[in-house]
Amino acid sequence: PRGGGVWGRKSISCTLTACYNTGAVEATGDYFGGVGGENYSSSTLTSSYNTGGVTGTSRVGGVCGYNGFQATITSSYNTGAVTGSYNVGGVSGTNDNSTLTSSYNTGAVTGTDGVGGVFGWNNYNSTLTSSYNPGGVTGTAPGAGGCGDDDYQATHSSTYPLTVVTVTARVGSVCC
Repeated sequence: PRGGGVWGRKSISCTLTACYNTGAVEATGDYFGGVGGENYSSSTLTSSYNTGGVTGTSRVGGVCGYNGFQATITSSYNTGAVTGSYNVGGVSGTNDNSTLTSSYNTGAVTGTDGVGGVFGWNNYNSTLTSSYNPGGVTGTAPGAGGCGDDDYQATHSSTYPLTVVTVTARVGSVCC
């Protein structure tokens, strides 16, 4: 299942602007976010935010759980606490072959592995630009890093890790 405060899954060039959630999103599965669970297949989310707490298992994000397959998140933010196990991020749990830009997180982010202030996992040709995290980040699995988990041609620039990171896992202030 996929879930969020506004939508579960949106795909194939869907565009949403100025969406927000202020309530808690709690689940025991994957692909959960404060605003949406999955932003997929050339879809765009712009100027959206979450202030409620988000809890899930994997691919858990303050704004969106999974941003994938050439999807874009722009000018969005999270202020709620985000908790999960794997690929847990303040804005997006996973950024997979997609773009996340001009977004930020101020909420506490807690997870086991792949935990980051802006996103938990930046994978395959993904881009993160002009984003930051002043919120706290905590992880518990081995392999922590200052920026978290960047895989296969994933890049980030103009990002600002402005927080204390508890480094006991693959954990990062901006990304994991």
